[in-house]
Amino acid sequence: MVQPVNPQVGDILYLMATVERVEGLTTAQLSRLSLGSAALVHGDLPAALAGFDTVLGAPELTERTRDQVAALRQLTAALIGEVPGRPSAADGPGLRAVHLCLQADQHWRAGELAEALWHNQLAESAAADAGPVWHVYTRLMTAKRLVDMRITGRATDLVARVRSDQDRYGLYAFESIPTALAAALCLQRDEPAAALRTAADAIECARMHRTTVAVPRALAVAALAHLRLGEPSRAGEKLERMREQPHHYVLPDAVARAALIDIEVTAERSGVTAAASLIRLSWTSIEAEPASFVEDPAMPAYLTATSLRAGDFDSAQRIVEATEVLAWQNPGVPLLRDAASCARATYDGDTAAFASLLDSATDPYLRRRLSTARATGRSRAGDRSSRSGHSSTGDTKAGAGGPEQRLGHFTMAGLTDRECQVAGLVGQGMTNRLVAREIGITEHTVNFHLRKIYRKFDISSRAELICRIADSR
Repeated sequence: MVQPVNPQVGDILYLMATVERVEGLTTAQLSRLSLGSAALVHGDLPAALAGFDTVLGAPELTERTRDQVAALRQLTAALIGEVPGRPSAADGPGLRAVHLCLQADQHWRAGELAEALWHNQLAESAAADAGPVWHVYTRLMTAKRLVDMRITGRATDLVARVRSDQDRYGLYAFESIPTALAAALCLQRDEPAAALRTAADAIECARMHRTTVAVPRALAVAALAHLRLGEPSRAGEKLERMREQPHHYVLPDAVARAALIDIEVTAERSGVTAAASLIRLSWTSIEAEPASFVEDPAMPAYLTATSLRAGDFDSAQRIVEATEVLAWQNPGVPLLRDAASCARATYDGDTAAFASLLDSATDPYLRRRLSTARATGRSRAGDRSSRSGHSSTGDTKAGAGGPEQRLGHFTMAGLTDRECQVAGLVGQGMTNRLVAREIGITEHTVNFHLRKIYRKFDISSRAELICRIADSR
């Protein structure tokens, strides 16, 4: 089954109220387009595609109209997992902008956050000549990306410009979307009461326009605001409402966001053991959405601490490694570097590493999370130092106070436990995919560990590593 491209466009409902304004459509074509739009509203995406294809089959369409409808069709197709067509020099500006947004989503889901943001900004430029609909759409996608990456100042400015464009072009059918983003920005400024009010405004906007667009995001913000205010039961109520939303407007990032909220609510209500179990069950959907680890930079440390407190060291290690891989992929995103450092410090029991992070954290909520992680790290340090073969600074290493680590019939001095594991499986001839399946980590993480191994051994290829392992037998 083809993995759907996540176009981040539960937000496309507004297009149905605006794309029909373009010139060149006959009455019959407008009727067919309206049928396709109605099917999209009701979640019947195949019927929506059929309606758009019927309009696109009319030979008398103007070039501008064809571009507008083709762009809408491309977005709809992406929602059901249809592989986007390759961009062409003949594409109009609307379709070109959509292609760039879909490419941005592919980079995002691959963990390449900065590259995704760059493609969104390219889409904004491409849409400059595509008309107000696509101009506003691409700005909105860039604004969402900035909010997800906690680039708060730029996001605030862009959300204000989107609202100005709404007024200028009369695109009120989607005003719930920038309002939901504004609610998320309130949380980033540590204004939970304002976030609750703004999220309620977003939900009311959506109700007025008879849609659920932006409602999942607004409910997630409200749930997080209740958690900040010490109201886990209210947060749980918002989470349940979020899960009741129509599935075709609940995007993968919303699923991951709901899972993280549920983990926190469960920890408050039922304790860390239940929360750690939920981390294991939800990990696949969480790891698939990298924004989970940058929207809240203390989240990886929180998840690591929760797993450690429940005695689930494998899950804790998996969380740390996933965050480190994401930080390695995005050297230009300082929040990810801090998130990875914090998670690693929690796992290793390196409480000194928290000092600079706590000093730089101005958000009281994040400071509380970091303090909890540091306390867990302190107990982890005591646990590790008391166990045979482990140093107080974390990874077991040969020549660092513990015995050399062994894999199979050879010794790998200087590598961490996980690096030894990866190296040993590679030495047996396994591909990165097979290694990932064997250990229960992603291929990205396997590649990350291999690069670290190469640096430690001063080698540059898989073949050299296999030779090194063979020489060690």
